[in-house]
Amino acid sequence: MKTADAEKMFLTTLGKNITSVLGGKIFSSHGKNGFIIERTNKFDNIFQRFELKKIQNEITKETYFFIEIIVGELDSHKIENFIRMKGLKNLYITLPNLLKGEEKKITLLTLEKGRFTIIDFDDKFKIFMMSGIDRRKNEPEGKTHEKRRKFVEL
Repeated sequence: MKTADAEKMFLTTLGKNITSVLGGKIFSSHGKNGFIIERTNKFDNIFQRFELKKIQNEITKETYFFIEIIVGELDSHKIENFIRMKGLKNLYITLPNLLKGEEKKITLLTLEKGRFTIIDFDDKFKIFMMSGIDRRKNEPEGKTHEKRRKFVEL
C-alpha cells in the first residue's frame, strides 16, 4: 500500500493511477485541477462516477478538495449511493501494490477539525464510508496521572 498526499501530487497522475487499479475511462475537469472517472459494468447493470477537484482560493492561496462518488443502475439511472464532500483541506489517498497481490481497493482519508472520514471503494463497485472522532487530538501527550496518598498521623 502506498499513501499519497493529494496536495503534493498532480491530479492527472493520481487519476491515471486509480484507473490502472480499478479500470474505467478518465476525463479531465477544470484543466489540470481535476478529473472524472466513469466505470460501467453491463453484466451487473451498474455504473460508478468518481470526481475529484482541487480548488485554490485566489485570495488566501489555500487549497481545498471536492469529492463526488455516485453509484447507480445503468439502465434506469437510479442512484443507489451518493457521496459529496466539499471544502476539504487535506486528502490522503491509499493505492494498492498490485504486484504484491494486494486487494484492488482505493482508500480516501480526510482529517478535519479533530474528525476523520474514510471512504473505501473497490473494483466490485462497493463503497464503504466511516467517520468518527480523532482521539489522538483529545489526549494530552506525555501526561501521566499520579495517585497521591494522604498520610494520617496516629
